Parts: sequence; C-alpha cells; structure tokens
Amino acid sequence: WQKARVLYNLGTLRLAQKQPIEALELFQQIDPLDLSLPIFGRDLFLNEGIAYLHYAHTLPTFDQQLLFIEQGLKAFKQAQLLDCQVQKEEQK
Repeated sequence: WQKARVLYNLGTLRLAQKQPIEALELFQQIDPLDLSLPIFGRDLFLNEGIAYLHYAHTLPTFDQQLLFIEQGLKAFKQAQLLDCQVQKEEQK
C-alpha cells in the first residue's frame, strides 16, 4: 500500500503541474484496493478522470478528444461508486 500511496502522490503532483500523461502513467500503476481505504480509491479515480479531461483538451480533433473524455467519465463513475461505498460505511 505504501508504494501505491507514493505513486498516487507523484501522480497528483504531476496533475497539479499540468502533466496529465505523466499523471495517468502513475495512476494506472495503482490497484485502487492497494490504497487501503475506499476514500483513497475514490480520490485516485477522481484524479485520473481529471487527468483524462486535461489531456483530451490538448488534442486537435474531436474524435481524439472524445476517446479520452469517455475514459474520464468512466473514472468519475468509479469514483462515484466508491464514494457511495464510503457513505454506506459511514452510516453504519
């Protein structure tokens, strides 16, 4: 889980530096279950979705952009599912 957290932190840093490809490469090395808590998995998918959208914005054609926008939306959906899981656990 420690390696996953380091990769997550580095990816988040790359995302903040407006380097979405580098961020995605780091995020994709992480199994969300390795982050030890669902909330970290949610944050991973949120950051991954943001990185996809930032990258899509740099592409010249709509067809290319659309592929990465769809990937971003999938990541946001995963984040939403994990957020629901977190909320259910908090209600217990």
